[in-house]
Amino acid sequence: MTDEAASVQPMEPAQPTQPVTSAQPVEPAQPTQPTQPAEPVVPSSQPGGEGPGAAYPSYNSSTEMLNQACRDVFKDPGIVKNSLLLGLINCVPILNFVATGYAMRWGRRAAFRVGDKLPSGYFGDREFVNGFFFVVAALVWSLIMILACFIPLAGWVAIILAVPFVTLSLSYLAVADNLGAAFRFGQIWNVGKRNYGGLWLLTLAPAAISILASALLGTLSTSLGGVDLTTLMLTDANYASTIMSLSAPTMIVTLVVEFAEAVVTVIVTLIQYRAMGYWIGRHGVEWVQEAVNSGKQPQ
Repeated sequence: MTDEAASVQPMEPAQPTQPVTSAQPVEPAQPTQPTQPAEPVVPSSQPGGEGPGAAYPSYNSSTEMLNQACRDVFKDPGIVKNSLLLGLINCVPILNFVATGYAMRWGRRAAFRVGDKLPSGYFGDREFVNGFFFVVAALVWSLIMILACFIPLAGWVAIILAVPFVTLSLSYLAVADNLGAAFRFGQIWNVGKRNYGGLWLLTLAPAAISILASALLGTLSTSLGGVDLTTLMLTDANYASTIMSLSAPTMIVTLVVEFAEAVVTVIVTLIQYRAMGYWIGRHGVEWVQEAVNSGKQPQ
């Protein structure tokens, strides 16, 4: 044996290999939660800015709502221009639907909390359509009340008690943008009874202002040598021929005063529907939600 062979060191025994551990079991994937549909915007009562779903303060009393409606009207920089133009429109038969519809469309915005500025246009937001709805609904309600008059005592009492619900039905029509809403008697009853006294205030206060303004302007017209057209139409069967026979100065005074009365009517109507918008936003929030779900929320 050679020296090289003798010098070879014995080999170290191979270290046993570590057993291969099996792969850790993979956790089964958790099932993904189904995506919840986005909740529609509901007006809140928290402070916020203008825009869809932006909030206004929550007015708890109808007096607060009426006061805020007055502030909304008279603080608007466009109130003079809008009231004059709408007053002029209000003097034109059929076209005057627009004046009422304008107030209804602006009032409904208070229920949705989407802005307090008076719109600059008069024909771009279904104003005429809503004004026409108002006339139809008012005629139907008037017919119902006339029929109720034939029921002694009970019918008359029912008419008086129903007056605030009529006011509410016309505002519900505006919020829903649907003529049929004015005759959903069950819903109107359920919502109206939540704050029946407040509805009386929002019905009587504007009516009292309109009656007082009409009386004062009628007296002014007479004192200036004009004619009170409202009184004339109620007392003179031939009022049309009487009007045509008026002298030029008398006619001018009469028309100016009648225009002033039309402007006052527009302002009072704006205030009433604005206040009713706040009322529905507080007491009829399901109506607002219903309109949102139907895609009829104002932008």
